Amino acid sequence: MAAINRIYKTLSKSEKHKFDSALKLLFAGDLILLEDSVKNAFDGEKYDFSSIFTYTSPYISQVDYSVGVFEGPCAGSGGGYSSSNYGDGKPLALNFPDSFAKAVKNAGFNLVTTANNHFLDKGVTGAMRTLDVLDSIGLDHIGTYRSKEEKEKVKIVELQGIKFAFLAYTPTAKRNLKGNDAYLSSFVVNPQNEQFAFAKEEVFRQFAKVKAENPDIIIVMPHMGGQFLHAPDDLQKAWYEVFSEAGADIVICCCSAN
Repeated sequence: MAAINRIYKTLSKSEKHKFDSALKLLFAGDLILLEDSVKNAFDGEKYDFSSIFTYTSPYISQVDYSVGVFEGPCAGSGGGYSSSNYGDGKPLALNFPDSFAKAVKNAGFNLVTTANNHFLDKGVTGAMRTLDVLDSIGLDHIGTYRSKEEKEKVKIVELQGIKFAFLAYTPTAKRNLKGNDAYLSSFVVNPQNEQFAFAKEEVFRQFAKVKAENPDIIIVMPHMGGQFLHAPDDLQKAWYEVFSEAGADIVICCCSAN
């Protein structure tokens, strides 16, 4: 077979100057530890995850603001750490050593979203402890909350005079969105779900609250869609339209595998 010659365009000097001087935001998908990832980090005394970011931390830390998806709880060692690897047939319940959060911060992340389909793998207690761990190391977070009052706070980050508002959502099929624990996160549901209309109303209510803060850019980070797909699925398409109608400037999905 004959070789295929490809010509890749490079930045001109003026383009490179504009890029280098521009405000840069980085978004990274699942910061996640499966069973072997946890075991391989144990050196006999402690869990050290710094090597995970050896090749990526220069890219993470050199931008103006880095955002990641912290996909799982730091619930403490008592309940056992992550219990499965992909495709091994074992029940999967995620749980990370606290040192993983520190490694994420040291890699250069400024903000993580904890809204994902694994945030309750170790129950509400584990989800709340995760927030305590992130607070203790100074890693900012959105997506899951300790109370209704905490959930109602608008996340605004100002960078070089530009005000960015962040919102995060995770899918649910069974949770009662009007229940006493609805404060735990913000949720999206399938359009065929009987709670869809209420979930949509909640999105518009939240956006109205965000807009009252006069942000320049509203960024939405929903944890939804199927793994290993190269095109959006029906859930993503439906909620993209909702977020767009509500006033989102940027919608960045991370898959939830359910």
